[in-house]
Amino acid sequence: MNKIVMTIVSLLFYCLNSNSQIISIEDIGLIPIDGAYYKDNELLLNRFVGTWKYTNGNTSLKIIFQKISRQRANYSEDLLIGEYLYIENGVEIINTLNNISNSENNIEGNSVIYHNSKPTCNDCVVGEKRLVVSFGDPLKQTWGPLYLRKINVGGQEAISAQFILNGTRYIGDSILEFDEVYVGETFPNETYVLIKQP
Repeated sequence: MNKIVMTIVSLLFYCLNSNSQIISIEDIGLIPIDGAYYKDNELLLNRFVGTWKYTNGNTSLKIIFQKISRQRANYSEDLLIGEYLYIENGVEIINTLNNISNSENNIEGNSVIYHNSKPTCNDCVVGEKRLVVSFGDPLKQTWGPLYLRKINVGGQEAISAQFILNGTRYIGDSILEFDEVYVGETFPNETYVLIKQP
């Protein structure tokens, strides 16, 4: 009887582990490995979790980040997801904060880059790791990269968020056949320093 139980347990353990290879998010390639779990082994994403706010007079940008594990078609991965609120001159321009619990988010990603990766970070120290996530603008239906760097401002936790958006919407049926339409940006394409909120 013990032999049968041990055989079943061993077989179950083998089946559960044979398809899941744990790989650091720093080692994600262009084509994910079937069955892999891209894990945030060094807890790099945790540094960005929370509510962050930039304020300049009547203009503000608030971003909420969460860390999740998401199952894709043939692999799973740890991700930083987020949503945002942008107010300009006291007028709400865009607010996606209520989408934070959705299965798709306007900010998501887990790409780790280093101090010497483009765009160049003149303030980064050698070996410093930054994060690149995708940033979506549902009003303009555009996407672009958002570069995140953990910093300290006057003793407060902060992040530098560099938006590089080109205001171009891609319209088409496939990745190879599409048209480009310039639609502009919903808010200025620049670097913001956001302070962590309690």
